[in-house]
Amino acid sequence: MSDERNSKPSASSMERYALCPGSWAAEQGIPDTTTDDATTGNRIHAWLAGETVEPTLTADEVAVAEKCRWQEDLWLSTVLPHRDEMIREQRYWMGYAWSGKPDLVAIDSIMGEALVIDYKTGRGDVTPAEGNLQLRALAVLVHNKDWCTKVTVAIIQPLAGAPSVCEYSHDDLRTARAEISAIIDRINAPNAPRVPSLEACKYCKAKPYCVEAREQAVAL
Repeated sequence: MSDERNSKPSASSMERYALCPGSWAAEQGIPDTTTDDATTGNRIHAWLAGETVEPTLTADEVAVAEKCRWQEDLWLSTVLPHRDEMIREQRYWMGYAWSGKPDLVAIDSIMGEALVIDYKTGRGDVTPAEGNLQLRALAVLVHNKDWCTKVTVAIIQPLAGAPSVCEYSHDDLRTARAEISAIIDRINAPNAPRVPSLEACKYCKAKPYCVEAREQAVAL
């Protein structure tokens, strides 16, 4: 299968990169794995993007997808009622250094504003939008491409409570870009440190092979 990330860092792992800079290098060469929950999430995301899903969604999957769409419509009408562009599942790049794939980007080109929506279809805890580095990185990518002066990010997670929202002004976006750039510099540095923790190791492909993670587990 082709790697749409081109073996470059992705916004979806930005929180882990910040916690454990060495995890990026540690994961290289390790194939992706998936879980039933991830497969279900991918199917729902594809349906929301207007793709044909085979086999068709189950009743439970349809219920989650429809809740996502209802909350999406609510935030679109509230935050960006005069949008003139809607972009779904498109990967944005910061040069050739790193990328991110928002679930939905809505743009009001006249006002120079954008709304970035990320669906979370599971029940697990997710960092709220205000402190979520994945959403912050996506806001930076959208700002870089479309030069919006304001970007609002929203997490829609129908199985885990109300959506969370954060608004980035032009100055906020400049600060966020510097923060994300510093994270990318740290993970690309020679001998970037591995700092295992429950949060950092949770979705890291290198966890079974990581000496530092094993040592921490033994110590605990």
